[in-house]
Amino acid sequence: METIRRCGRDTYEESSYADYMFGMAFHTNCYLVLLNLSPPSTLKTAWEKLHWGVNALFSPRMGTKPYRRDPPGTTRRSFLLRRLTVLLCIGSLWLYIRDGDRFYPKDLGPQDWQHSKTYMTPQIINGTLTFRDIWFRAVLCFYSYSGSALCVCGGHTICALIAVGIFNSPLQSWPPLFGDIREAYTLRRWYSHFWHKAMRKAFTIHAVVVTEKFFGLRKHTVAGRSIIVLLSFLFSGIMHSITGWQSRPCSDNFGPVRVFELFGVFILLEQAVLSAYLMIHEKLGIPWTKAEMVFWRLVGYFWVAFFLMEITISSSYSFFRCVWALDDA
Repeated sequence: METIRRCGRDTYEESSYADYMFGMAFHTNCYLVLLNLSPPSTLKTAWEKLHWGVNALFSPRMGTKPYRRDPPGTTRRSFLLRRLTVLLCIGSLWLYIRDGDRFYPKDLGPQDWQHSKTYMTPQIINGTLTFRDIWFRAVLCFYSYSGSALCVCGGHTICALIAVGIFNSPLQSWPPLFGDIREAYTLRRWYSHFWHKAMRKAFTIHAVVVTEKFFGLRKHTVAGRSIIVLLSFLFSGIMHSITGWQSRPCSDNFGPVRVFELFGVFILLEQAVLSAYLMIHEKLGIPWTKAEMVFWRLVGYFWVAFFLMEITISSSYSFFRCVWALDDA
């Protein structure tokens, strides 16, 4: 936490580093304190237990079920070469897209930051949404998520190289950080099956503890599951507020809390709609067809993309509108 306090916030790299340090602290508290994990009984010597402890502290992947693994028969040497190649590719791609100028529309001006453009939905209803508006939002969304993904994945890859190369950490403890993006056809699956999954379980377990100990709700009830979802995203929003905190005039330091809570709310609404649809489908006895499943999966991809562009980028409009106004003053 002291490292996070001293870390700068002016670049993606600094903010992502703070995110990663916060994630390690959260995972350490989750597994070594809340779950009270201890070295396996098969470890006899003090060195073996110390080795286990170093790996447990250093790796934020403990207890995370991977959806992707390295190919069977991967050796330590091939693992290190593969991860080094990944790191070089990540670094090269990030240096290429880092400034964002390669993708933004030309001649950006005050008209691009108007209040009426903060959200797409009113523009769609009023018929004022243009291709330039969609392109601009898509670029902002791509830059935001790709920047975070590349920086955090780069940090994870560096940790994997150090853990396996120096501390001889088990290869299976370091699967790829991200899951299969093809599985992200709902907001819930975006987090549970694709986005950097190492963070998910620690937040959920902290939420379970609070839900059961302070609210007296069991995690398997509808109310308990709903509170756990909202608390998990609240903790995530607090983390991003702390790691991205800035003292600049235009900074909205509590913006991440609002954005992540909206994720939680819409995931609950999404689950309610899906449950109602499944219930109607079963009651009417309508057989599932491959065409129907493909159709709804495509709808799901569109829904996830729309939500990311509509909600997570709205704060960027407010920020840049403020910056533009200050520059003109």
